[in-house]
Amino acid sequence: MNLWNDTFRIELNLSSGRTVQQFKGSLKGVIRSVLRAGYRGHGAAGFYSGDGRFLNEIGW
Repeated sequence: MNLWNDTFRIELNLSSGRTVQQFKGSLKGVIRSVLRAGYRGHGAAGFYSGDGRFLNEIGW
């Protein structure tokens, strides 16, 4: 597992539904992209490494 260069899976649980996205890069970049996306309302994003390990969840 490499937090600086990996393919991360993001599970977004939004009021409009659940989506799964893939992001290649660093964990810092993944978190930054989710926060800048400007999702409205309540939601949560679960972050998983390329090998499927749960890393963190951010709620808003």
